[in-house]
Amino acid sequence: MNARQQGFTLIELIVVIVVLGILAATIVPRFTNIQKDARAGAVQGMEAAVRSAAAMYHGVKLAIGSAAGTAVPADRFEGLAAGNDVSDTQFYPAASATGIGRIVLDEAGDFTTVANAGPPATYEWRYTSATTPTNCYVRYQEAAANTPPQITTDTSGC
Repeated sequence: MNARQQGFTLIELIVVIVVLGILAATIVPRFTNIQKDARAGAVQGMEAAVRSAAAMYHGVKLAIGSAAGTAVPADRFEGLAAGNDVSDTQFYPAASATGIGRIVLDEAGDFTTVANAGPPATYEWRYTSATTPTNCYVRYQEAAANTPPQITTDTSGC
């Protein structure tokens, strides 16, 4: 009689488990790095939004010819309700919730904002899901005389 063995031997099963363990040990650290990179990418995306909002505001301010310190009317920006004028300093948005915070929106709710009256006045977007949100942010420093606003990021805590 010709008997055929069905299934796997114990040695074969142990080898498969060891190989899966080695694969898991190499993939898990890479997965955590991908998460950190994704959080850093979200912060870099917010930085780009802040830079472009400040530049567009500056262009609108120069185009309408309003004086420094005079708020730009909300109707100049899509999505802002009447009465939500954007305050500024030196022809750039002010570092406040009524300045840059009014035109840079976080519709997904990924960031918390922190305003610092200064001097110099700053406005920060901190990534909420970061390992250390105080070290995972975009900071907008208000423009000074003859100096555009300074926009910096820190992704060390992402």
